[in-house]
Amino acid sequence: MYCVMRSLCNKNVIQTQRVTQRLLTTRPVASNVIANETFEEKNARLKRPLSPHLSIYKPQITSMLSISHRISGVILFGYAFAIGGCEVFEVTDSVILFLQSLNLSSATWIGVKTLVSMPLTFHIGNGIRHLVWDAGVALTNKGVNITGYGVLALTILLGLGLANL
Repeated sequence: MYCVMRSLCNKNVIQTQRVTQRLLTTRPVASNVIANETFEEKNARLKRPLSPHLSIYKPQITSMLSISHRISGVILFGYAFAIGGCEVFEVTDSVILFLQSLNLSSATWIGVKTLVSMPLTFHIGNGIRHLVWDAGVALTNKGVNITGYGVLALTILLGLGLANL
């Protein structure tokens, strides 16, 4: 019995090896690789068009808010870095005196404070929106769009409110 099983297994192994060898057989192909050729140069030489990627998609509230959330996070990091730098180098008083010496109008100051507060209010509002999603609420297309427009309205209202303090 052992000899019969072994002979059957060996035949299967041999057949598998033959199939595998047949599948792995390759033939030489001429290569037109040019040394030190960049990706763009190769595509130009082969007359390949540039993929339109972003230009063919219609902007959606979800994608725009996602990008804006990342940008606002970078801006907030810049604020923290600037404030930290002023404190480390002990120039905070000088910066405040410089800003006061500009003698800007009240309307200009409100505009500047609004622009400065918008990334903060947007980032907080959109962060709360993500926490709501983590709780499993408003995950339908309609819910996502409603919360997106709600975050934009909240950003404008809170930004103007903070600027008028």
